Amino acid sequence: MTQVSDVLTCLKAYADMEPYTAEQLTPCCERGLFWVQSNLKSQADRESPLIPPTAAAMAHYFFFLTRMTETDKYEAYTAGDMTVRRNLEREMRFEEKAKNEAIAAASSILRDGGFFCRGS
Repeated sequence: MTQVSDVLTCLKAYADMEPYTAEQLTPCCERGLFWVQSNLKSQADRESPLIPPTAAAMAHYFFFLTRMTETDKYEAYTAGDMTVRRNLEREMRFEEKAKNEAIAAASSILRDGGFFCRGS
């Protein structure tokens, strides 16, 4: 069975996660693993090698959402004569794309979230 430590190991492989401690990342790893385990198909292998990286991608997304309130995530701020600007909308699209790609890559073990199409 996949452990939170397995997810943490995968998450720490992301270059932007290097400055963060295990204590900071563990809650998001727990949440990511819970999400994956909650969405596994009933016949899916509970030891699948797809579980840790998928849970880590979810944890990365959850950690991004958690950090949205940090000052370095502000759209623009000035310190002295220097202004730093960020495009949060673009960053959010990138995070969602990475999350969705991880979910798609693990589609063989994850339940279908459903699709609805209504004609006009």
